[in-house]
Amino acid sequence: MAKDKKRHGGASQEGQAPKRQKAAGGYAKPRPAQKEGRPAVKSFGKPGPKPAAKPTGPMNRKERKELERARKMRRNKNYGLIQEAVGLWEEARRHDVTPEKRSKLVAAILAKCTGHIAELAGSHAASRVIQTCAKYGTPAERALILKEIEPKLLELSKSSYGHFVVSKLVSLAPKEELPRLLKAFRGHLGELLRHPAGTHVVDDLWAAADTKQRNLMAAEFYGKEYVLFESGTINNTEGVPSHLSDLMARVDGAKQRSIIQHMSKDLLPLMEKGLVDCPLAHRLISEFMEFSPASVVADAAESLSGEPILHMVHTKEGAKAVCMVLAYGTAKDRKKALKCMKGHVGAMARDEWGHLALVTALSVVDDTTLLRKAVVSELQKDLAELAEHKHGYRVLMQLLHPDCGRYLPPALAAVARPPPKEYSSEAMQRQVHEVEAAARAPVDDAEDEGGEHGSDDEEEGGGARPTSGPLGASKKDPLVRRRELLGGGGGGSLAAALAQLCAEQAGRLIRSQHGSDILVEVCRGGEDAVVEGCLEGAGTSLADVHDALVAAIAGSSDAAAASQQGEEAGEGGAREPVLSHFFGSRALRRLVLASCDGGGSGAAAGAFVGKLWTGALQGRCKQWVGTHAEKVLAAVAQCGEAATKAAARKELAPLVSGSLDEWAARLTAKQPAAAAGKRQGKGKQQQAKQQQGAAAAASEQEPKKKRRKQP
Repeated sequence: MAKDKKRHGGASQEGQAPKRQKAAGGYAKPRPAQKEGRPAVKSFGKPGPKPAAKPTGPMNRKERKELERARKMRRNKNYGLIQEAVGLWEEARRHDVTPEKRSKLVAAILAKCTGHIAELAGSHAASRVIQTCAKYGTPAERALILKEIEPKLLELSKSSYGHFVVSKLVSLAPKEELPRLLKAFRGHLGELLRHPAGTHVVDDLWAAADTKQRNLMAAEFYGKEYVLFESGTINNTEGVPSHLSDLMARVDGAKQRSIIQHMSKDLLPLMEKGLVDCPLAHRLISEFMEFSPASVVADAAESLSGEPILHMVHTKEGAKAVCMVLAYGTAKDRKKALKCMKGHVGAMARDEWGHLALVTALSVVDDTTLLRKAVVSELQKDLAELAEHKHGYRVLMQLLHPDCGRYLPPALAAVARPPPKEYSSEAMQRQVHEVEAAARAPVDDAEDEGGEHGSDDEEEGGGARPTSGPLGASKKDPLVRRRELLGGGGGGSLAAALAQLCAEQAGRLIRSQHGSDILVEVCRGGEDAVVEGCLEGAGTSLADVHDALVAAIAGSSDAAAASQQGEEAGEGGAREPVLSHFFGSRALRRLVLASCDGGGSGAAAGAFVGKLWTGALQGRCKQWVGTHAEKVLAAVAQCGEAATKAAARKELAPLVSGSLDEWAARLTAKQPAAAAGKRQGKGKQQQAKQQQGAAAAASEQEPKKKRRKQP
């Protein structure tokens, strides 16, 4: 009896659970009871090999690697193929491999992977292998890769690793192969633009496409008819429209609303997600905001204000959209945008299109305190460079002389200053109902976090959306805004920094193509004499700038005269005098003629004219007649300072043949645009010659090196 109890696990009559037998490594599981009359079944199907016994002790490194390899083989059927391809790829991607050997390695990889390329393209390790094969392979090998992945092209474009293969094939595709790729993606561009990986594929397609193909890609978002048809008369337009404005001009109001509604289905989720890196998205967003009603544009400005604007300012259409965000947004939207610009102002000011966003911000934002902290303070750090930069100087000019056609051409002004938008009567009525419903709704305690005085946005009026009138209208007077931006900060203001820069580097700036414009505007005190009023209490005044410029002009003239005497002695030549310099002479002519203007700017220019005459021109007119400097002399003969004008005309009368008035009018008359373009080209040639001459003079001073003879 005791033996039976021991054999069956020691079960007691009181129904206690049998004790588990101890094993060497712990407790063993009890065997399940076998029913009477049925034999024990060990396994189903054909008997297989016995599984390997699990190791009881710790595994070494080799055993662990074998176990991990076995697990990966079970999970991925192509694991062995990937390992073989990666081994060949590691050798093919080396820089010291000869092209012949690399071609053989690429052929070997494709021979192994043929039939599985579409599967391997989505793998983390094999995606790089396929990219290398596409990069270094022959056109026939690239065609083979494209043929295998073409059925899964859309799926791979959304893959985290597969979209790199698709982008590589798009960038390497010849022009005749690109229409085939575009046809494969037709009808799915909106889906890809909204995908984080697919948007990069669309970006590469846009970069590789020509103008006609780009218009076809954009037209897909105007309506389904452009997905089905490429040519023919569609919406009263022959073929695909080059811009949304061409299409809107040829359709009625109902069709216009249908187009905007179709665009909003793809673009609104795009703007909410912030996937705005692709230039195609920049173009569509700018067109959408240009033709959408004010209520829709206000929502778009709210979605885009912030981080997305930094991804859009580097293209023309993207900068246009950013300018609309700043112009049509509320105070809260503008504050959010300026905070994101902080740290990137210098790069934006030097960018071909990004500087226009700064021009718009300086023109529409009412919060001048935030503008000084986010924008003006960073401009001051690179002031010397930006004053001579071909794009950066326009940002400074928007404060000195805003919206001037000389510094901001009409084409750029159209981007930086979007046309005003007003709420329609239907939108106004709808928003009034929404405001009334919100007022009747109970206020949550969690939402009331502003305290007694409210938040900053509420004080600025940026928390509530307007229900009537123009969209994003600025309340502050433009002149007051400029004074606060230029004069804020006391002695460390932007106006004081500009005056100090012009006083210290007057000789350099007057010879610069764009620096001379900055110097002219500072010397005349800016438009409406805004600079002169901001320099009260500063260390540098306008008189100091005038004195520095006159000293630079007189010094360059004396140095040029001395160099003419020393040329025979073999001494190096001096720089060209400011009065005969291409940019310097024209800048001085404009500054002298500005004395005829009224107001404080004309008075400041008149004060400079008197100093210029007495310090650099009086008694020397005979030296400059017949040179480029006679432009300056003619301007002095017609200036607004009566005493200086009379003295100049008296000295010039015997030196000029014919009528003095006709001579002066000919030299100060405005030339047509074509002639101005030719003069600009001559100025660039003269500047290039001066740089070459300076380099040659520097090379002559260095010891001559023996030239190496070619074998």
